Amino acid sequence: MENFIKTQKIYAAAANRRNAVHKCLKKGLPNKRIARQLNMSVATVEGHITRMCRQFNAKDSIHLMTLTHPARGKILAKLPQLTAQENEILHMRMRGTPLKDICQIKGIAFSTGETHMRNIRSKTDSSSLRNAASIILQKTPEGADSENQN
Repeated sequence: MENFIKTQKIYAAAANRRNAVHKCLKKGLPNKRIARQLNMSVATVEGHITRMCRQFNAKDSIHLMTLTHPARGKILAKLPQLTAQENEILHMRMRGTPLKDICQIKGIAFSTGETHMRNIRSKTDSSSLRNAASIILQKTPEGADSENQN
């Protein structure tokens, strides 16, 4: 019985750390900064993100952010500073579609897709795609319907 209680405490502590990593992730922070802020190694942060991705069946950390948002990724705000193409590419990335596949779907060269991603980061004043996704999710209403967003 004592081992069971000890194990439960360990699981609870791990869940608390994972929740702390998730909060930082939702702010769009890079793994290195999350590790520094939570006093853990980058590998531990990556391990928590990997486990959360598995738990939510997310393809990457950006997709995880979208899936765990209250709107569950059904509605994503559009940023006025981005072109229609850039908004669409960012939304597809946030839904877990790899850039290579997006380029094939849109019929554009991979280098053009990379340019769009650079423009998105530049126009949103973001150092990473994760940070740009965080900006979108902050502007996404929790209960609106998707038709009103398009």
